[in-house]
Amino acid sequence: MDADHYHGPHVAGEIAAARNGIGVAGVAPGVKVSGITVAEPDASQLFYPESVVCAFVFAADHG
Repeated sequence: MDADHYHGPHVAGEIAAARNGIGVAGVAPGVKVSGITVAEPDASQLFYPESVVCAFVFAADHG
């Protein structure tokens, strides 16, 4: 994973961080987190709104 792809996992980790008395607690501790790619893997990182909608539907269908 190159440096351009660290932002999403980093933010997801902050959101889901556990309330365990160590460090910070996320805004949704215990939440299930899944990575779903919606952008093209090239340098442009362009994506289409339809891809985001499909990702939300996929996530909802797969819990």
